Amino acid sequence: MLHLFTLFACAPSETPADVSVEAAALAAEVDCSGAAGLFDDFAPEFDDAIERVEITRLIAQNYEELFGLTLRSASSVTSASDRAANALEIAARLEEAVRLTTDFPELAPGIFGFEQVEFTTARGATAAVPAFIDATGEAAAFVAEAERAFSLVELQFPPEYFGTLETCGFMLPELSDPAFDTDPVGGALLANVEEAQALVAAIEQADGAVEVWLEKMQGLAERSSSETLGDADRQKVQLRFERAVAKIDLVSGVATFNDYPIADGHLEARRTLTQPGAADGGMITIRLPDLRAARLGVDVAMIDVSTATGGRAAIDSIGDAIETVHDNQAHLDAVGAVLELEAGRLTIGE
Repeated sequence: MLHLFTLFACAPSETPADVSVEAAALAAEVDCSGAAGLFDDFAPEFDDAIERVEITRLIAQNYEELFGLTLRSASSVTSASDRAANALEIAARLEEAVRLTTDFPELAPGIFGFEQVEFTTARGATAAVPAFIDATGEAAAFVAEAERAFSLVELQFPPEYFGTLETCGFMLPELSDPAFDTDPVGGALLANVEEAQALVAAIEQADGAVEVWLEKMQGLAERSSSETLGDADRQKVQLRFERAVAKIDLVSGVATFNDYPIADGHLEARRTLTQPGAADGGMITIRLPDLRAARLGVDVAMIDVSTATGGRAAIDSIGDAIETVHDNQAHLDAVGAVLELEAGRLTIGE
């Protein structure tokens, strides 16, 4: 086995380093004649302990990064292209996990069932979350055990030997701090929250635009309801009303987020994962409104403001549509408040 120790000076050559080591040994009245043998006696055990710590740390790091990628894919707010890219990265990291766990079969991906997961869909990634909670927990436990075992090896090494070896030019290594000091899981959850906040903002923008046109339509209906309005003016009101309906359908048709529609009834909701392992699943649901004129009950097939009677009937229908938009906005306000709290929690936890 390749020792992780570094022998700085032990040969009998008269280099400046050798001279300084010899001088230090003489000054400390230390006999270095047995230092090499002493070093060789303990080096293999130290090597094995350090190697086990380093490998378990790599396994834990890999699983944490895999977990972070999976959490991003578990959010239905994530775009299909990003989820596909995540799936490729997950596949590569699972192969790395297989390689790293050769000597640790208890941590192999197959133990947790990852090889059967479909990571290209939000549902598949969500289904893998409990297994990743188990995998990262198990890996962390193995790291803690390996670090404890290394500490026990150090304790078995007589303290006076450390000074002897160091004086004689043999430098014993210290267990390094983990090189991986970021939080891919927390980072992924925060990214989910921020993307969900962007989705909420996009829906609010569509809601606001539709409300503006509904208010204009309400004004037109009120004008049409007047018995004193002439036929020519009433026809103009009808044309402007039809244009407003077309604008509403345009807004609902073009409103998208991450390439999927968010206001035409195509999808009912998007869900984002913010607290894996929570009793309620840790998912936040964002309801997607259907802002089409027909769905709001203000389509030209339903409303005719070319007569005073039609204008009066339209006022109530448009009022109901505005109330629906306000309900949407109330839902978005509530979700936005939750997302803000989650963002704060995750940011503090960084």
